[in-house]
Order: sequence, then C-alpha cells, then structure tokens
Amino acid sequence: MKFYTNSADAISDLHRKGFVNDFQLTGNDLLCIQEGIFIRPGEFCITEYYRIPSLEKQREDETIVFGIMA
Repeated sequence: MKFYTNSADAISDLHRKGFVNDFQLTGNDLLCIQEGIFIRPGEFCITEYYRIPSLEKQREDETIVFGIMA
C-alpha cells in the first residue's frame, strides 16, 4: 500500500486511477457530490483505502481516504 502524508495527494492519485467522483458520508449513506445522489450500504465496494496520520500522531485525528466502486 502506498503511503501519503496528506489527503489531497491520496485523492489526486485516486482521481488519476479513475476514481472520478467525490463522496461524503451522510448518516449511513454516501452522497455523491458531483451527481447529488445517495448510495446506500451494499451498493458500493471499497477497493482501496489510505490512512493519513495526523501531525500530532494521535490516532483519533487520522484521516482515511477510500477508493470505492458503485
């Protein structure tokens, strides 16, 4: 797995790989920002993920970036 020091680099790399939509977690669903549609659990698969450590090295502050297919 590739290591990233910030979420912007991870997201840019996912976009280069063909992951072209951005999603936001809303309750139990994912909101596709570009399309304005909701995707429910079971309608997508996580194919990649990257943990971005916080600068303070506190695990509760880390960011996780996911590559998903719907």
